[in-house]
Amino acid sequence: SWLAMPLRLMPEAVVCVVVESALLWVLRAPKAQEAADRLHGNVVRVHVTDAGLALDLTFEDLKVRVRPAGGGAPHAEVEGDLLSYARLLIGDDPDELVMRRRLRLRGEGEAMVPLKALLAQAQAHWEEALAAAFGPWFARRVREAARGLVGGVEALEARARKAIADAAVAVGAVPRREFEPWQAGVEQLVRELARLEARIAALEPPKSA
Repeated sequence: SWLAMPLRLMPEAVVCVVVESALLWVLRAPKAQEAADRLHGNVVRVHVTDAGLALDLTFEDLKVRVRPAGGGAPHAEVEGDLLSYARLLIGDDPDELVMRRRLRLRGEGEAMVPLKALLAQAQAHWEEALAAAFGPWFARRVREAARGLVGGVEALEARARKAIADAAVAVGAVPRREFEPWQAGVEQLVRELARLEARIAALEPPKSA
């Protein structure tokens, strides 16, 4: 999508350096080290779907190496669009993002628990990691970009909901006083369906290579 255009324009080698540098700093934390130790020998593939970006994170000896995705099958995968990763950066609950299918995690069972733990550590420490590796200005710009992206999309969604509400009332489909409860019920149903889909997906066995 057009939202991911800036990331599309960045060379993959640059993205790899940024992600690897930040993760190496995050791995100083004891909980992150514990997760990395359990991921030893594993390859985690990270997809940013709308940017056409896929990176392989290889864990060895409490370190991580980040490279453009290769042809082999990874042990685990994280997949989502740029907006979903931006939501993660600004503090949205990772479990909620997964339950709502904004982020998709899949892979071998032994890799999933430490992967989720590492994801939580990366979310907690990414800004200080970027500041340490590339300076406070860079970390601040990434934070502002993430907030701007999420805020802009939420504003567009709010305008779209208002337009739908006005149209529904104009044609007499729903009385104005009843529209907001009706809309809230629809949105709740969508969230519950997303959670159900996530639970079903979690029960499916991983695809063989």
